[in-house]
Amino acid sequence: MAEESEIMAMQGLVSVIVPVYNVEQYLNTCMESIVGQSYPLLEIILVNDGSTDNSGQLCEEWEEKDRRVRVIVQNNQGLAGARNTGVRSCQGEYFVFVDSDDWIAPDYVEHLYHAVRKENADLAVCNFYHVADGKERYCQQKVKGHIICDTEQKKDFLVTGHTCMWSKIYKRDFYVGENLEIPGICYEDLAMFPLLVFLSEKIVCIDEGLYYYRADRDGSIMNDDKNIGDFSKALEFGIDMLRERSGHTDLDRHVLLLSFFNARFMINRELDRGIPKDRLELFQKNVETVWDRYFADWRECLPQNLIAFGSFNTRWCVHRMLLNREKMTGYYGFTGLIAQFMGEKKYGKLEHENKFRSAMI
Repeated sequence: MAEESEIMAMQGLVSVIVPVYNVEQYLNTCMESIVGQSYPLLEIILVNDGSTDNSGQLCEEWEEKDRRVRVIVQNNQGLAGARNTGVRSCQGEYFVFVDSDDWIAPDYVEHLYHAVRKENADLAVCNFYHVADGKERYCQQKVKGHIICDTEQKKDFLVTGHTCMWSKIYKRDFYVGENLEIPGICYEDLAMFPLLVFLSEKIVCIDEGLYYYRADRDGSIMNDDKNIGDFSKALEFGIDMLRERSGHTDLDRHVLLLSFFNARFMINRELDRGIPKDRLELFQKNVETVWDRYFADWRECLPQNLIAFGSFNTRWCVHRMLLNREKMTGYYGFTGLIAQFMGEKKYGKLEHENKFRSAMI
């Protein structure tokens, strides 16, 4: 009877894999959110990936406080290496990734587990909150339908779903059975996402924000522009693995769209950060080289020499069609002309005190 109950427990067990590297300031917040989950049948694996601060000591303290916590210590292998170690070591029927500087809602595991189990799906995914400067921004997947299983739904999910490895629960038999292993590069989420979507027979989408992603941590690899060279490597890995498993599929065009949207985000983010122009040009050149290799006609999909007429929203929409917003040839807005004749102050000349509106006039 004891043996049978242990098997039943394993069947309902969810492993929570937490890569840990120099996060002493954030680890306790993360762990408090995990040990306080409403779903109690957890195995919590802390992978101390060669931390040089007090993170290792904190891991040991949590292991002493909660019998569900197990600590694995290894030489630094990076985020991907720590996640892979956690997957190889976990015993749960399902597992989730939680980054050690993030935290989760009290019913995070419960919601994901019941959703994936009820539908007998390979993975389930929820919405999340982007946290920066003390402000939370809700990030919602704009997917068509609760269940993703056919090709058309997968196409939609590729360009509207969340690429991140966290905010998801995975069936271990599916993940391990497909021999999945995260590549040891930055932007590994982007590398894995197309393959996960293609291989999954069924994906469940939960329309609730249950994960809190801390976007402004000092020392985060996502905030270090030294790692942007890995972006093109992640694109190559994702496309290579997808074609190795499936050949050319109906998903090709949507994988291109996925990589375009992510590359556009990176380029415009780095523009705002003030990255040196030569580094940004090299980044864009490397990405375009990847697209030239896999999608020979990709340039035909993009508009050239765009001039936009209309409102600020029109300009925003046009920006979304361009890889680099600085490539817009011209923009002529109506807001300046409208503002010219609004308000108590009347202008005798066609000019405006607002520099943007004055330029538009």
